[in-house]
Amino acid sequence: MVTPAVEDVVEANILLSGFSSENGGHAGAHSIHNGLTTLPELKSRLHGEKVAFGVLAQLVLEGRPYHIIREVQEFCFSVGLPLCLEDLGISSHSSEQVRQVAEAAVAGGETIHATWFTVTAAIVEEAIRTADSLGVNYKRENR
Repeated sequence: MVTPAVEDVVEANILLSGFSSENGGHAGAHSIHNGLTTLPELKSRLHGEKVAFGVLAQLVLEGRPYHIIREVQEFCFSVGLPLCLEDLGISSHSSEQVRQVAEAAVAGGETIHATWFTVTAAIVEEAIRTADSLGVNYKRENR
């Protein structure tokens, strides 16, 4: 049943989601998602799948401690979300694709620029590659 309380919760979630993007919270994850959507082979992948990998790459980009990244990896693994590029259906060895994603992620107007540090395609590319390697290693350890 839709009540004023339910409407308040929905409104608060929408508002806080917007603030989070504009203030850097998940800005990198969504920009990396946008970069991933430039690859034709990922058009059919779900928004949440691409954002999940973007979250992992954003944590790397921000220099978050390994135990935080590991916690997110554990959650993603437990619910079947991608941990590495291969899980999304692309090869981590495709330098051109990873570069394309990184360049699109830092295009003008992307929310990734809401971070507290200057973001370039080169550091986003490295964060994607590192997140991918961490994901491959996690999966190898947890077969």
